[in-house]
Amino acid sequence: MKNYYIITLFTLLFFSCESIVFDDDEKKIDLIRTGFTLYKNEKYDLAEETFKLALATGTVVRKDTALTGLGFTQIRLYKLDSALVHLDNALTLNPTMSEALYAKMILYYAYKKDYSIAIDLGNRIISNDPNWMFLYDNTSNIKDVYLHLALSEFELQHYVQSYEFTQKISSKILDPNASNFTSELAKLHSELSIELKAN
Repeated sequence: MKNYYIITLFTLLFFSCESIVFDDDEKKIDLIRTGFTLYKNEKYDLAEETFKLALATGTVVRKDTALTGLGFTQIRLYKLDSALVHLDNALTLNPTMSEALYAKMILYYAYKKDYSIAIDLGNRIISNDPNWMFLYDNTSNIKDVYLHLALSEFELQHYVQSYEFTQKISSKILDPNASNFTSELAKLHSELSIELKAN
C-alpha cells in the first residue's frame, strides 16, 4: 500500500511539473510573437524588453528565436556588440537558423561595413534554404538576401559578381562591357531596394 501511494505521488508530481513546463513554453512563444509584432511596429525598446522576458522564461523552447529577435532589435537600437553576441548564441544553438544569419548579414553590411563576411552569411542562407522567408515578418525573404549579396559585391568592386546576384531578382539586362555599366547597376540596385521595401 505504501508503495502505491509513493507511485501515485510521483505520478502527480511528474504531470504537475510537465504542465508547468508546457505553460512556460506557451508563455515564451507568446512573448516571442509579441516581441516581433513590436519590432515590426518599430517599438524597439518595448520589443527588446519583451525578448528579454522570453529569454528569462525557464525553458529552452525557441531560445534561438528569442535570441534572434533580441539581436534584430538591438541592431535597430545601435547596440551592435550586444546584438552580435545574441545572434552568435542563437547560431550556437541552431547553426542553420536563417533568421539569425540574415540579421548578422544586415549588421555586417549596413553597420560594420565588412562586406566579405556579409557575403559569406548570405551564401550560407541560400545554401540552407533557397526559398527562405522570414518566419515572423513576410516582408523579408530570399530576394532581400540576394540584394544584399549584390550590394556587398558592388562595394567590393566585384561588379560582375554583383550583377550575377542582381539577375536572381531582376529581369533587366545590362551590358557588363558598357562604359556606364557600374552606374546603371547602382541605379538598378536602388530601384530594387525601393521595390522590395514596398512589398
